[in-house]
Amino acid sequence: TRDGTLWVMRYDPPNRVFRAGELRVFRAGKPGGWTDGVRGAKDMTSTPSGRAVLLRGSQFRGSQFALLDDGRWTWSEPWPGGGLAYDLEVMGDGTVWVPHWARIGRLHGAAWNSWSIDDLGVTFTLPFGEGAITGFGVRPDGTAWAGLTDRDARPAGLTRFDGDGWAEVTPFEGDERIAVAGLDVGADGTLWAVLVPDHDHARAHLARWDGEVWTAWRLPSLMSDKHGLPFGLQAAPDGRLWMLVWDEDPIATQRFDATRMLFDGETWATLDMRAGVGADQDLTFAPDGSVWFAQGKTGYMVIPSELERLEVEAAEPYVPA
Repeated sequence: TRDGTLWVMRYDPPNRVFRAGELRVFRAGKPGGWTDGVRGAKDMTSTPSGRAVLLRGSQFRGSQFALLDDGRWTWSEPWPGGGLAYDLEVMGDGTVWVPHWARIGRLHGAAWNSWSIDDLGVTFTLPFGEGAITGFGVRPDGTAWAGLTDRDARPAGLTRFDGDGWAEVTPFEGDERIAVAGLDVGADGTLWAVLVPDHDHARAHLARWDGEVWTAWRLPSLMSDKHGLPFGLQAAPDGRLWMLVWDEDPIATQRFDATRMLFDGETWATLDMRAGVGADQDLTFAPDGSVWFAQGKTGYMVIPSELERLEVEAAEPYVPA
């Protein structure tokens, strides 16, 4: 959160709190400074004023969020969309967005809105209703973006909410049928997305929209020995993009090792993450520019400039078909 508090989600209990800056490395357990957990926690963020906001949910009770005031949580009513939400976005005007894998909810003032995949303005038809929202983000001006695909990454769509409704967006002529493998919106409003035209992974690319112009780059050859496409996109305050790519097929091997990558607009780099123990799972950015990582049962803080780059490759522009 904006006051420098680091919140860590665990399964049992799924939420404990630790003050960032006191240590560079922490381990799961019961170190001093941890507080009682909240079961069912799914995501954490903070309001522009710095108040902590927590999302929790279950398949049976649905999803709800809470604000932290004087050490106590004040819970909302469960959102009417039902199901288990996985993300939480709180805007400067107090609007709360809650995306679910097949539905998006928004609390604006005292009114909930809820949109299913069929409401999101895309023109494709998914077989057997197996569609999924693979990425979601909101720009500071309130414009929301969502990426969709089906479980086999067939063509789906990129869609945008402008305050009145959802409409499909085609970044490049000739790439009308795209699946969105991942998506994030930075604090400055920049949209990043991994797009796959016509289910052709050879044409998969990273696209960026700065509010006026689309720019895109081919995925680097240093991903050629990895499995699948980049996921877990997270835009840093300094304008760079962090992401993960599987080392092997996690379903076939039941191994969940992934390589951490960094893109700065000019180069791609794989990073040495051996300071942690276990699979690289998540990261977040502190107000001072440092980055906190979660790996298995270990978490640690680094300054980005201290990370060793194992491989570096110059970025090449993507040219639509």
